[in-house]
Amino acid sequence: MSSKPKCPHCNITLQLNKSDGIFKYYCFKCYGILSHIQSIKKSMSVDARKKFNAEVLNSSQSKISCTYCNEKLKLIQLPNIEVQIDYCTHCSTAWFDKSELPTAEQTHSPVSKTSDSKSRWYLYGKALIEIKYQTPQYEVNYAQFSENKFKYVIAALGFPTELEKDDFLLLPLFTWSLMIAIFIISAIGFKNINWFVDNLSFSTEATGISYLYRMISSFFVHANYIHLLGNLYFLWVFGDDIEDYLGEHKYILLLLSSAILGCLVFNLFHNQGPPLIGASGGISGLIGFYIMKFPKKRFLVRGRYGVLNVSSIAFGAFFIFTQLIYAFIFETSGHSNVAFSGHVGGFLAGVMFYYYTLYQEQT
Repeated sequence: MSSKPKCPHCNITLQLNKSDGIFKYYCFKCYGILSHIQSIKKSMSVDARKKFNAEVLNSSQSKISCTYCNEKLKLIQLPNIEVQIDYCTHCSTAWFDKSELPTAEQTHSPVSKTSDSKSRWYLYGKALIEIKYQTPQYEVNYAQFSENKFKYVIAALGFPTELEKDDFLLLPLFTWSLMIAIFIISAIGFKNINWFVDNLSFSTEATGISYLYRMISSFFVHANYIHLLGNLYFLWVFGDDIEDYLGEHKYILLLLSSAILGCLVFNLFHNQGPPLIGASGGISGLIGFYIMKFPKKRFLVRGRYGVLNVSSIAFGAFFIFTQLIYAFIFETSGHSNVAFSGHVGGFLAGVMFYYYTLYQEQT
């Protein structure tokens, strides 16, 4: 798959829409829109999804090809509204021509019509988001409850879980590859942990090139399988959304800056401290960026009296508060071997990186 899709009509690179809206890419010339089909299905009832799946089986071939795999698209009729889309059964992406998008009147949208391209873009997204499929509300709620049972179990075990399903235009291949690399290197390190700690951990006593490369190499070394699997879980939860939003290059830059600042803050707390290992500094940066970019996303977390449904910003605020307390009370006194200060540094790097990307978008 190409990381820079092109318009199937104009053959120009599509523009990435980095808002929290339903669509991902659009063509500024013909106003066509490229979206992952799951974005559309989220607003459908169970019956409407069944009708959609039936339409896929009985679909005819479109005249245009997929912007990713170059396969011919299928013409699909969206249930209950007079909208036909071009759908790729291989990539699960949908292409909307300007004429195929519903108007504000069709969806009772309060947004007025305008010729301005940005306002028209907003109108298109708003129109599809507000589509209703005349399904009893209890049916949707029951489906959502059944869908989230497993997530409640995971949260009850102490692992924060995203309540909403992930919706990616492209698969988070770098995140998955990084998880595999971390697992393999750490598993090899468990067989000779002393050598790995001596040569790859971050040490406050290291100098020169050794001081610099250890900031990165320590990311791939872990103390045990509990330490390793815990970090991989958080990388999986937060990393895929951010990779989808930033793209691979900026995503790597975020991880690097978070890991480095995590090590530097750890150094401030320990002039001659123990060696630092683990990916948690970089992953804390992902948490910091995530809560700033997606503050309203819902998480299931374990509370004192059961599982709580909280916003990501509330989860992030609790996370950084506890890390600060533990860093100043337990880490500095030597009562804990967890590098809470590294988590704080990584988190701050993630927040700063968010404002850096925000500045780039505004300029």
